[in-house]
Amino acid sequence: SYTVAAFQQRTGLDAKKDLKLGDFSDPNFQKWVDFRIQTFTDFMAEIASTARVVNPKIKIIPEIYPGFEPESVRVGADVYSLYHVVDAIAHEYEFGEGDHMASSRSQIDWFNYQVGMHTFRAFAEGKPTWILNYSWDGDKNIDPREAMKNLAMSEVMAGANFWDAPGHSMAGSNDAPTREAIFAWIAAHEKTFYMPRQPIDPIGVYFSPSTRNRYPNDFVRAYRGILILLMQKHLEFQVVTPRTLVSFQGKTLILPDVRVLDAAEQKLFDSYISSGRKLVVTGSQTLLAHANANNIARVPESVGDTYYKQLDSHFADTSPKNVQLFLDTFTPSGEIVIAAPSTVATSIARVAGAETVFLANFSGLVPHVEAKPSSQSNINITLQHPATRAFLLPFMKDVEELPVEHIGEKFVVTLPPIERGAVVWFANH
Repeated sequence: SYTVAAFQQRTGLDAKKDLKLGDFSDPNFQKWVDFRIQTFTDFMAEIASTARVVNPKIKIIPEIYPGFEPESVRVGADVYSLYHVVDAIAHEYEFGEGDHMASSRSQIDWFNYQVGMHTFRAFAEGKPTWILNYSWDGDKNIDPREAMKNLAMSEVMAGANFWDAPGHSMAGSNDAPTREAIFAWIAAHEKTFYMPRQPIDPIGVYFSPSTRNRYPNDFVRAYRGILILLMQKHLEFQVVTPRTLVSFQGKTLILPDVRVLDAAEQKLFDSYISSGRKLVVTGSQTLLAHANANNIARVPESVGDTYYKQLDSHFADTSPKNVQLFLDTFTPSGEIVIAAPSTVATSIARVAGAETVFLANFSGLVPHVEAKPSSQSNINITLQHPATRAFLLPFMKDVEELPVEHIGEKFVVTLPPIERGAVVWFANH
């Protein structure tokens, strides 16, 4: 009753009578969604400001179940808004149906979690992201140690902090020696994973909170589809939000079925286009209709939505080649070119001044059947500028130096077989 009264005080609407609960086409329900999100955010901001009066060094770290998906709209705990007012977020992260154990994840599940964690890292703007996921809970066909390793690998490659837990409990471990080995390895290489990851020449993918809040299912499918496509195509990407749009320096920015922009966003997009950079707008044909058409590629089809549905129904038979016409609408950076299977998710960044590639291998994983990825050979990474040295850090192993082959004006590294995941970086000294 308190929440209903507060909503009425703010909007003049009776939540029990004046809105259609769950109907996103109802303007009054949209006001209820906005009210819920703002209420949670204001509450956490008040806790933070009050606590810092007593102890200025205190850190406010909420543990939150919804991710960025439709669940966050229903619950009202929106991590995009909350990251702005807290010091870190512990994500007890899952979405949709199923138990979401590492042992039971399909390949598209693994990629969806990659999307989620990269999205959280963009929301965080440098603040820590803690992931509280679960690896194994009695799955008789899966070695719990393999599930633990998959979970840890997937999280650190995305730049998130890993936690190990048995079942759905926060205490203990499914295998203490494996846990100890994982944490020791992460500690030995924490700078590789947790120093700031700076963009090089990324393709931007715009996360629109307003569109997600109005059209949650449609937007999330389209957004996921585009990000997974770029991961599978092994192109550098950067999640861009209303808070980071002004600082985004990439030459191409994709708006995946974005339908709602406020005046401030429109102004920033106008500035982006005026600088000679390119917007790729999928789905909506009316968005930014006033803008310079020369710098906007309009794709009537909802490419991300279509690609995601293909992945969801026939993951093994779906590849970036299915949407080559869309990929042809923009020119990716040629600075770093990666040749790898589409079952390997990649992300690219500059870490401590070095061009760095993070590889997460989900090849061969089958829910409840196989938790050891299929080793992937002959992965090549090509740089367009001089690199005299290259280094490889395989998951749970030590750093090794790789030979760099100078072919014409290009510098090529061929990786040894990659089992679960790896990091590669380059130096010119």
